[in-house]
Amino acid sequence: MLVLPSISFAIAWAGTAAMRRYALGSGLMDVPNERSSHSIPTPRGGGLAIVIAVCISTCGVWLMDSVHTSILAIVLIGGGFVALVGYLDDRHELPARLRFAVHLAAAVLAVALIDGGILGLGHGLGPTRVSVGFLAAIGVVWMLNLYNFMDGIDGIAAAQSAFMAGAGAVLNVAGGGPDGLTMVLVITATASCGFLIPNWPPATIFMGDVGSGFLGFLFGALALVCDAQTPVSVWSWIILGSLFIGDATATLLHRMARHERWYVAHRTHAYQWLARRFGRHLPVTRLYIGTNVIVVFPVAYLSVQKPAIAPAIAVLCLLAVGGASLLVGAGRPESALGD
Repeated sequence: MLVLPSISFAIAWAGTAAMRRYALGSGLMDVPNERSSHSIPTPRGGGLAIVIAVCISTCGVWLMDSVHTSILAIVLIGGGFVALVGYLDDRHELPARLRFAVHLAAAVLAVALIDGGILGLGHGLGPTRVSVGFLAAIGVVWMLNLYNFMDGIDGIAAAQSAFMAGAGAVLNVAGGGPDGLTMVLVITATASCGFLIPNWPPATIFMGDVGSGFLGFLFGALALVCDAQTPVSVWSWIILGSLFIGDATATLLHRMARHERWYVAHRTHAYQWLARRFGRHLPVTRLYIGTNVIVVFPVAYLSVQKPAIAPAIAVLCLLAVGGASLLVGAGRPESALGD
């Protein structure tokens, strides 16, 4: 049981080191600008090691006949195309329309491949089913992009990934879900930990769009898979990701309400405000890890034990995180940085 997680960790750790050497030699650097949360040029694209580790290890799970081919296709095809467009965007800034088209296509593929009901609506292709499927695909696209938005300080995205995948695996076991799906989550967690070592503050390499997009897509898609095939619903996954979802959504809505160009890069998420106030990234990353372990995981576990109230719990979590994010400053204009 420990072989594949160990392989995933080793590939991610060694691959990140190799990617760092490549980035330094090829000029694949994240150069600081007025919207950056770092001050020195840093190699990026290290998330490619996570992609490779998860894809290879998932093939191993599939070869052991532990997961359905549809899940392998979601990871390799859907996740692979998202990672590819992310890598190309890291190297050459791609048009937003092209990125969105690939993201949407990958999300639609994931929804189409899922065997079972989404949000408990069962099988079939009636109007309601199609509508929910479309909303599910949009949800995956939003998760993909918000994960990219939240990858702005050292260690935070990799730590969130390790938490969500690890906690999701525990919830799947507690709910009696399939072992193969648990293993896919575990190898995602260990791959994230392998990358987190050099990405821990102060980071020596950044994840880049190749990693953040892949992980965001993976969590969105696997949440739907769990909802369809296990007792762990989408609502429980929303709770697990609530620190990222709440912050990103509150920031977006605030910027839209102020008629800003919400699609333009910025540094006004709550976690970015906190990093500036602390003057360092490490306290914020630790704060997110601690909150996830002490607060978020027990609440998510409760949602699995009490599925009837899981939607209400998820909504309350998002409102709480969103409200706290706005109090911290999420979406405030960058001109207020000196306030």
